Amino acid sequence: MSLFKLISTFKHAGRKCAIVEVDIRGKSHNGYVELIHESERTPHYADMAIETEELTFKETLEAYNLPEVYVGFDTNHLHNFEHSHTRTFNWVMARTILLAEELNTLAEQENG
Repeated sequence: MSLFKLISTFKHAGRKCAIVEVDIRGKSHNGYVELIHESERTPHYADMAIETEELTFKETLEAYNLPEVYVGFDTNHLHNFEHSHTRTFNWVMARTILLAEELNTLAEQENG
């Protein structure tokens, strides 16, 4: 039995997105959004000016046959356990959509 399972892929705002279900200390979900601009791939995720969610990941999702570079977040932190709704599929889906939109806004500001 795998602790990580890809349960949804979709496209939003011109970007591929993915949701992974995680079964560690109960079920939670991770959200990922494809980085489509070269300028997005350079900085470490902690240096990206993202407000939607605290980023915890930036690399490929090759384990799920998604070779593109993604940035994402997980929901296995104390805050998420205190606010269990933040671990649900629907909440992570909504935050992933917002992250895709925020990445596009940042790209427009940087690239003109």
